Amino acid sequence: MDAKISAIPRLAAYLLYFYFIVGLSVGIAVGQTYFSADIVDLRKPNNPVLARLYVTKNKRRIEFQPPSGDRALVAHFRPTPPEKDGPEAHIGGYGKAIILNLSDWSSTIIEPEQKMYFQTSWGSPGPSVLYNMYALLQPTNIEDACAEWMRKSESQGWMRRSESQGGSCKKSGNELINGRIAAKYDTFCEGEICNLWIDLKLGTLVKRESKWTSTELRNIHEGPQPSSLFEIPEDYVISIAQLGGIIGRHEPE
Repeated sequence: MDAKISAIPRLAAYLLYFYFIVGLSVGIAVGQTYFSADIVDLRKPNNPVLARLYVTKNKRRIEFQPPSGDRALVAHFRPTPPEKDGPEAHIGGYGKAIILNLSDWSSTIIEPEQKMYFQTSWGSPGPSVLYNMYALLQPTNIEDACAEWMRKSESQGWMRRSESQGGSCKKSGNELINGRIAAKYDTFCEGEICNLWIDLKLGTLVKRESKWTSTELRNIHEGPQPSSLFEIPEDYVISIAQLGGIIGRHEPE
């Protein structure tokens, strides 16, 4: 049964760093592509926008929309393998934005309505698996991403599968996704078959299908992004309280 919490332990900073960087095996091969896009839900009527994503060389901004629900931001209390249940704090993302700084591994959660911000070390708390992958999954070699993903993530569970399931990653060709050419990969997400599409030009994830969710990037606009999106407004004040949330079990995405 879920229980309310009023604070998230600082220990979560280290645990989430481990979970996001090692467990998800996001190959942060930051290129020179700058763009913005919407992350949409393909399984809900009218394909609602879950979040807006802004990308620069070494920063990401995710603005969570109402359909993102109460698990858009999460904090894990121990490094539980993704295919097993583990306690986590569910923090509603709506009304919040998070800025990820790849240069110093810091993150800033912004609450525009309150004109407040919460600054912390990387991933304490951070985006859930779904949003994290769209923000950071950039293989160094788009044509042979399997080798990189398998080497870094299989032991941590992201691509883990049973012995009878055979190989856990293969490139199945190129497809058009909303008019853009993307390399399609058949792999495993949290122990189940999933498909990932990597845009050949952007070098980033543009579509993801799993047992639980189906999402993609739409309204992609390439070009420089306003620097103000990745800065804290001068009239905002830092929050002295920890973010609150609901303690629950890990739910695959």
